[in-house]
Amino acid sequence: MNESETRAELIDPKLKACGWGVVEGSKVLREYKITAGKIQTGGGRGRREIADYVLVYKGIKLAIIEAKSEVQEVGEGVMQAKKYAEKLQLETTYSSNGKSIYQICMKTGAEGLVADYLSPEALWNKTFPASSPKDDSAIVPAEVWREKFAHVPFEDKSGTWQLRNQQFFSLHALNEAVAEKMRRHNQTRMQEKPFSREERFLADEKPLLAPLPRESFEIKSYKEYKVRQNNHIKLSEDS
Repeated sequence: MNESETRAELIDPKLKACGWGVVEGSKVLREYKITAGKIQTGGGRGRREIADYVLVYKGIKLAIIEAKSEVQEVGEGVMQAKKYAEKLQLETTYSSNGKSIYQICMKTGAEGLVADYLSPEALWNKTFPASSPKDDSAIVPAEVWREKFAHVPFEDKSGTWQLRNQQFFSLHALNEAVAEKMRRHNQTRMQEKPFSREERFLADEKPLLAPLPRESFEIKSYKEYKVRQNNHIKLSEDS
């Protein structure tokens, strides 16, 4: 039995029996593209990295499954499963040859053979363990907001828009990632230009900047505008 047959006849039925794709809010993403491949000289790309399965519940990716054919040892997919989980920053990952399931916890380092995949709710609780409130009226904000965000639908525009591969669970982590992307963007040489945006700013614009005024600006008027489809807004005269 080759890998494709192993997936269809052994792994898929077991996932369904564990509730994946059956429990409301759960999804199984197959052949999930992790990277598009390293950009090479000449504009081509190297080999893409693709996960066989990604388990999603309440809109959040929770685990990877690296599939191997029935004739291979289950341990042959462990290294790849760990690599993909690290790239997607997932706590749980699996390697399976259909007959055996090897589970790895990237957070604790615990790993070994298991009888079944965790159900959607069990995997959710493993990834986001509930905090104990100090009293009956206490509310744990992270848990409340995580549940709210899980019910916000993602507009994918008939599949033409795709989510990025990263997911964040704190504003600090998100801001750090945005700052790093901005640094890379500003330090990258512009097309057909021998300089980057940062180099141009430091050479031409920064010396012309004046100190901010000591007193705050006075707001003359305040208006709200809608952003158009071309990402522009139209300001009235003297706005």
